[in-house]
Amino acid sequence: HMTEQIAFLGTGRLGAGFVEAALGRGDRVTVWNRTPAKAQALAAFGATIAATPAAAVRGAVRVHLVLKDDATVESTIDRLSGSLDDGAILIDHTTTQPALTAARAARLNASGIRYLHCPVFIGPAMARKGQGIILASGPRLLFDAVQPALARQATRVEYFGERPDAAAVFKLCGNA
Repeated sequence: HMTEQIAFLGTGRLGAGFVEAALGRGDRVTVWNRTPAKAQALAAFGATIAATPAAAVRGAVRVHLVLKDDATVESTIDRLSGSLDDGAILIDHTTTQPALTAARAARLNASGIRYLHCPVFIGPAMARKGQGIILASGPRLLFDAVQPALARQATRVEYFGERPDAAAVFKLCGNA
């Protein structure tokens, strides 16, 4: 696979695992975290550290969100909007509420931001090894565009169709 410029916003244990794996595959990765020290720890692996979400996403073909909850996703997207490159795809791995996910996906995709919800059944150790399951739902064209990249991130990638909150529902059922 060709080297790509990607961004990870949210570098807690799971996000950091994804970043280490991506750097190991040869991707160029820019990271941001609300707690700067968590992002800074990834410099040792070769990540570029950004001070803001807007700075992190510039030049990225894919922007991965690995955040705490719906409110954090919303505030982070607010801080990066206007800085995404044309054609960049926002891949949200955050476990979020289905109704809020559906509303967010509709709003963002209608406004021209390419957004796909891709929650995961992956722990930090699995993320480092590219193992586990990624769920995905949203526009088929976006899924097809990122599926090869997602397949490098996990053992299995399951697409649940165009309905933007379908993956969120399956993720919550799985957690339960």
